[in-house]
Amino acid sequence: MDNMSDDVIYPLDISSLNRYFIQLISCADDYQFQELIRTFLPILIQSIEVQTDDFRKKAVEVFIHINKRVKTRPEIQIPVKSLLEIFTTSTQCSPFASNFSIMYIKMGFMRLKPDYQIELIPLLFQSLTNRSIPHQELLMGLIVYALQYVKIIPNMNENIIKYGLTDQPIIRNLFLNFLLNIILLPYKFEESKPRNTTRTTQRSYIEPSQAPVDEVLFSTMDDAPSKEAEVFKQPYPCMNEQLYNRITEAIQTDDLNQVEKLKVAILKFLNGNIYSENDIIFHFVLATADSRYSVVLAAEHDIKRLTVAVDWNSMQHVQSLFEFFLGTSKTIKQQNADLIRNPSNTRIRLKLYSYLLKSRTASTIFPHAIQILYESLFGNSTNVRIKYFSLQFAQNMIQNAELNSLVGVSKLILHALEKILITETNKTHDASRLRSLTYVLIGKLSYRVPKLFSDDIRLTQQFFEALKIEDNECCLNIQEALT
Repeated sequence: MDNMSDDVIYPLDISSLNRYFIQLISCADDYQFQELIRTFLPILIQSIEVQTDDFRKKAVEVFIHINKRVKTRPEIQIPVKSLLEIFTTSTQCSPFASNFSIMYIKMGFMRLKPDYQIELIPLLFQSLTNRSIPHQELLMGLIVYALQYVKIIPNMNENIIKYGLTDQPIIRNLFLNFLLNIILLPYKFEESKPRNTTRTTQRSYIEPSQAPVDEVLFSTMDDAPSKEAEVFKQPYPCMNEQLYNRITEAIQTDDLNQVEKLKVAILKFLNGNIYSENDIIFHFVLATADSRYSVVLAAEHDIKRLTVAVDWNSMQHVQSLFEFFLGTSKTIKQQNADLIRNPSNTRIRLKLYSYLLKSRTASTIFPHAIQILYESLFGNSTNVRIKYFSLQFAQNMIQNAELNSLVGVSKLILHALEKILITETNKTHDASRLRSLTYVLIGKLSYRVPKLFSDDIRLTQQFFEALKIEDNECCLNIQEALT
């Protein structure tokens, strides 16, 4: 039997396939079985390409037998490298052969020792070109699994050659986007409670802000908030359900602790100066919003160096800030359903605001800047800190926007500011801070767009009335706004 297993000749015909099938069934132990499939399995998959339908039907029987034995014997090794070489070098690999190759590559890779997994990473990268998205994602999932064991020494050219994909920009972007999606994987659904509600209903999507000008800011009635929802689930922030399912299938786990380890491994890998700061900045920004301490710690280790090196006025980064904050349905039209990103949650928005406030450009792009203002002040994924940040963002809008652009959105800004004065009436320190800054912003807006106030003394009267009831800090800001 051993001699025959060493003499498997390509291509197999139906008679030789039957003979080897009998050998497989007759293997006395796992070692014999492993040695036979080491040479037989790659040639069988190659032979499928050139043989008849009858041969393929018989091959399926053989695959079923191999699967039954291999799945119950985790110690049996599969010839992953040989299968990868076939998969990578074959220019006309049929879907039938590709699917079986991928199946055994996926099954066998997890059984390999860590050192051997690392050795196969360059070959896995080579195999990504001209493949279907499901195959690409599965192969990238294997790469990510192996990254747990990669020890990167920063600033080594060898790392860039081996992992940088400098000659394959499309594959590099694909891989980095895949890593970003893993970092965004949630550990569970997060529940939010909107305000001013009357009865309980569950929602499967994120509700945007509730404001009288929603029809101006949002494109469909589905975007309008519901007053009836008391508790709803906020699924997959910055992702969607289809994308979540695809990524978890690709990494072959939904175990929360394993997902956490993969995220940390990705950040340590990206910290090796293999890719430019512009390529990886959002991996670290979004990771700082993770709910697991080990992930946040790994991200914060290098976040300051990265953020200093990045130009936050770059349209590339501004567009990404909008996309992650608002979701793609509000920033990109006619997006494929599986590529749509949901809006971010409160935790992520707090982190994004640090960079939105650094970007002069972000505060001058309408209507996205206005959408961010309303989502932050009146949306569900908000809190006092986000509201305060949003008022600072409104201040940037008033100061930085060109006058013609500012005039066009000034009524929306004023409406939001007035609503803050109406809703934030509590005698708390936080509410007082919000009102105080709001008075300042109304004064700044009146200075840049005086026509907005010249025909309406209602707001001036409101300010004089507020002087009677507000605390000292607010009164000082009201007086400044009135001058």
